[in-house]
Amino acid sequence: MHATHILYQAAKPPPSPQPDRGACRICGDTDTTGTRFDKWVADTFTNHDQLHPGDIICHICQFALAQGSELLAAKTGKDKPQRMQNYSHIVLRGEWYPLHKGQKAEILVLLRQSPELVAISTSGQKHVIFRARPGWWQVEEQCVRPDLHALDTCLDLIGKLYRVYSKDEIATGNYSPGRTMQYTNAYGLADYLNTETALRQWRGTAYFDLALYLAQKDNNDEQTTGVERLSAGVSSSVEPIDPSVAGSGTSIQTAVRAQHLGAVRGQHSRRSVHQQPQQILQLDLFQVGDRADNE
Repeated sequence: MHATHILYQAAKPPPSPQPDRGACRICGDTDTTGTRFDKWVADTFTNHDQLHPGDIICHICQFALAQGSELLAAKTGKDKPQRMQNYSHIVLRGEWYPLHKGQKAEILVLLRQSPELVAISTSGQKHVIFRARPGWWQVEEQCVRPDLHALDTCLDLIGKLYRVYSKDEIATGNYSPGRTMQYTNAYGLADYLNTETALRQWRGTAYFDLALYLAQKDNNDEQTTGVERLSAGVSSSVEPIDPSVAGSGTSIQTAVRAQHLGAVRGQHSRRSVHQQPQQILQLDLFQVGDRADNE
């Protein structure tokens, strides 16, 4: 059975009579009802290599590719019709689960229960349902056999690096020197080298992409793996790393901690600190000698 048919049976949308009969170009059903494909498809459609011979798109596939689904809106608690491509879709034991980007923990839980249909849209912009194969994992444009061991391995390795690095850095392997210093100071150079070397063999695979998409930081801003996040009371013995003064370059500069500030002389160099009109604070980067005592 085609993936769109599995989704249709699980969602149970209301009947939608269609005027044309023929072969569906999406699912390949040779005798079904729908709408002429050339009237339905937009000029921006580029996946012609995925199509079957035919001249219509059936009512089942129209539901899977809908640009404004009221049933999806009701399922997700939205007040406006929703686009199917903005969600990931999983069917488990006949139940349809449309999931948005904020439901990554739920996606992982469902993946562990051998669902019939998995269509994960990591970008939230592409139709992936019609590409999916029943019993396989469709991750954007990649389709792979379910492998929880491979996924957990990637989650664990990515989780270690995500304690410090950004997802963009982990995706490419191009790490900021400043964050690399933070990582090695906190966890050691050997940990960094071993983790990156092990992860390198997975980069570019669907398991890597899926794990990177599912990886999250906990409420304490310290990373735990996808497996650990499903258990309560996870804690880390690693001391949190102080943020750099200049920040990451993509966020507003963080406040400088008070203990790193020291009083220094202002415009009256021969007065004591307490005689200054107003105390001046600067980063305690260098020890400045008392020039007045040496003169």
